[in-house]
Amino acid sequence: MPQRLGDTRPDGGVPAAQQERLGLCPAAGDGHLHRRRAGPLLRAVGRAAPQPGHHLGLQCQPAEVLRRGSGDPRTDGGVPAAHEVRRGLHPAAGHGPVLGRQPGYLLRALDRTAVQRRHHVRLRHQSASFLPRAAGAARPDGGLPRADLRPVTQLSPARPPRAAGGRKPARCFPCIAALVAAITSGLPATALAATTAEPTLAELDAVVVTADHFARDGRELPSATTVAGAPETGGVQVALEALRGRPGTFFQQTTPGQGNVLVRGLKGSEVLHLVDGFRLNAAFFRNAPNQYMGLVDPLNLEQVEVLRGPMSTVHGSDAMGGVVQFVTPSPTFRDDGAGADWLASAHYNSADAGLHARVAADAGGERWALRAGSSRQDIGLRRAGGGDTLPDTAYTSHGKDLRLAWRLHEEGTLELLWQDFRQPSTPRYDALNPGFGQSLPESEEQAFEPQARRFGLLRYRGSAPAWLADEMVLQAGRQTLVDGQRARDRGSDVREFQRNTSRLDGLSLQLRRQAGDTLALRYGLEAYRDRIEASASELDLGTGVASAARGRFVDGSRMDTSGAYVMAEWQPDAAWHLDAGLRYSRFRTRVPGSGAAPAADVQADDLTAQAGLSRALDAAGEWRLVANVGRAFRAPNVFDLGAFGPRPGNRFNLPNPALGPETAISADLGLKLSRPGLDAEAFVFATRYRDKISSVLTGDTTPQGQAIVQSRNVSRLDLHGLETAMDWRPAPGWRLAGSATWTRGEEQADGGAYPADRIPPVYGRAELSWRPEGYFAWRAWTDFAASQDRLSPRDATDPRINPDGTTGWSTLNLGLDWQALPGLELRLEVRNLLDRRYREHGSGVDAPGRGIGLGFTWTGP
Repeated sequence: MPQRLGDTRPDGGVPAAQQERLGLCPAAGDGHLHRRRAGPLLRAVGRAAPQPGHHLGLQCQPAEVLRRGSGDPRTDGGVPAAHEVRRGLHPAAGHGPVLGRQPGYLLRALDRTAVQRRHHVRLRHQSASFLPRAAGAARPDGGLPRADLRPVTQLSPARPPRAAGGRKPARCFPCIAALVAAITSGLPATALAATTAEPTLAELDAVVVTADHFARDGRELPSATTVAGAPETGGVQVALEALRGRPGTFFQQTTPGQGNVLVRGLKGSEVLHLVDGFRLNAAFFRNAPNQYMGLVDPLNLEQVEVLRGPMSTVHGSDAMGGVVQFVTPSPTFRDDGAGADWLASAHYNSADAGLHARVAADAGGERWALRAGSSRQDIGLRRAGGGDTLPDTAYTSHGKDLRLAWRLHEEGTLELLWQDFRQPSTPRYDALNPGFGQSLPESEEQAFEPQARRFGLLRYRGSAPAWLADEMVLQAGRQTLVDGQRARDRGSDVREFQRNTSRLDGLSLQLRRQAGDTLALRYGLEAYRDRIEASASELDLGTGVASAARGRFVDGSRMDTSGAYVMAEWQPDAAWHLDAGLRYSRFRTRVPGSGAAPAADVQADDLTAQAGLSRALDAAGEWRLVANVGRAFRAPNVFDLGAFGPRPGNRFNLPNPALGPETAISADLGLKLSRPGLDAEAFVFATRYRDKISSVLTGDTTPQGQAIVQSRNVSRLDLHGLETAMDWRPAPGWRLAGSATWTRGEEQADGGAYPADRIPPVYGRAELSWRPEGYFAWRAWTDFAASQDRLSPRDATDPRINPDGTTGWSTLNLGLDWQALPGLELRLEVRNLLDRRYREHGSGVDAPGRGIGLGFTWTGP
């Protein structure tokens, strides 16, 4: 039933806030939501006492006049398409604006029956981790909160105010307001169509900026954000492909089944990766592209978030270039009685004979909810542009996931998550096939066998004890990464096996308190402990004799990190938003001695800080100037200190026990525009990276001819760049969106200066889409990159990179969606229509050629 403003309960109440700032008017009995101006939705969260006599009423259009839903994955960091397919919307191949498949599908999904002309939508409490989602169908694949439909004439009166001294309301302010923003964009009211423009990107930012533990209004934040909605089944092979072409994130792929993004020119362990708020970065992550991102199920995603820029104040070590968070969907509570929904989806692509499939179920009642699913990918040999079939590109992956939620009370929810994803055997294409400057491959055998990730998390989200905070997130989890490899050097009769396991345990407490009308505090502490189990063996194929061998890592290596932080958010008025924070961190990395390699024990502490501001430049708040400055650090991990063995590019790494932490200071300045029909942004940034750990040639070689390298704190790196994005909606149903990013890096070491490693060329994406009022929608998009011939000395000798530079490229892609039946959606895609042969800079394998994709998604009770 409708809630009055100030009701801060998690079952649908709106946070206590001034209605002018929320853009809501006092209840007039009409059930309408009035947005007075385009402005941030969460600006005044918790600033004012509850106001009696108000309620939130939302009015739905008839199905045939719906035009768009919440969650448009705008190129400038807007709300992701949180499972658009579940709400009758479709992300254009994970790369830009949402395309509607059928206007009436959204409301049909809400009640599974014929749509009435006018309904009132009541927000319901989702799980404790319901953000960032919008009200919509309670689908098993999206975990979207269910909405009840009632005639507007049955609206209830405003809820009376709480008695003085009564129970303190739970402060789920960002959560509730985020749901409000999503509903208002997804269900536009006929009565408002003539007077109120559809919600803009800036208003919806708050729904998705959750990578720093609490939902925040991205429109006002000084940090730059990139958000990608859940990719369609088969739309990507690796989860991070959802960020291809986005501002500030450049996708690179060493071999099929793997993939990484460079965030503002930084990669690997220089960027912090999270899964549902828990660190993915393990102690054996390297500061280069690695295979572990391929162990996040791309078919079980709600969105991928990126905070661009230094984020060590909140997140600690590794957040040098930024933070990438994978968000998986939550199950759905059902206040109207226990029920269940099902999903089945599949996709086939001719470019690699790839078959992607997922089944999932979502069940729940008033106080419990469960979501379970299973995914599988069977990828065949890749056909590159021009028709050549690439050997050693086929692989299989499969995963299972389970998520349980209990509503402990109105103000808090307990969740239990379990994820298991595996790649039994993935060949390493770049090691098994000659690269640039090579006539023969490096290896006779080279495969990641097996690769696996298991993850369990227990999390409470909700109200906190009054003496501690208003709201809290308390979680404890364990992640187990298994890195198995099988290899045999060219010309050798000895097959090598390695199995390295990381067991990462983590505990964190995040708190938020509204300290006054204009001041909010976020503070917390966390501790992680990583233990490495390592074993290796050799098998002589000639004699059949097996023996123990020295592995890449030393068994018993460990890394401990801990920290505490405080962040202050000050909003003196509607125009200003200022952030400032401080963090103390401590770390210790220990590697036992092994053979000729000495033991290493590095421990230190670090003090990091950041500050930022956001300033509205006009009375309407459409133009906003944002700025951010911060310091970040990266502690040397087990890979840095103790890695031993072959490395890509025909190199061999020796351990170095005398490493120290890396540090970086970065600043950016941005301009954001958000007005009806147009959203745009532009950011410039500069980063000074010091004591960078780089792989240095020692001048020696192994008997097999491999160049011996060692990691050392020898480099200084200066990065700067420009990030731009635009989303223009010139007419109903039409959308034109695009982004472009330019990055430049200079590295200095041993008195010389040269281009930095793996700096991407100018790259981006442009897209045109049209969604009429019917059952069909189409889209066309192009991904592009300019040439890159500014290579570092290491890049120039890397067989994966053309020493003359990587050639520029562009692709043309088309997509068609058809709502065939209620609950059944069909899609057709043609990617790389012109069959161009190209390679993304820094990748070890050519991209797929022309591919025709066919897929379906079925949802139902």
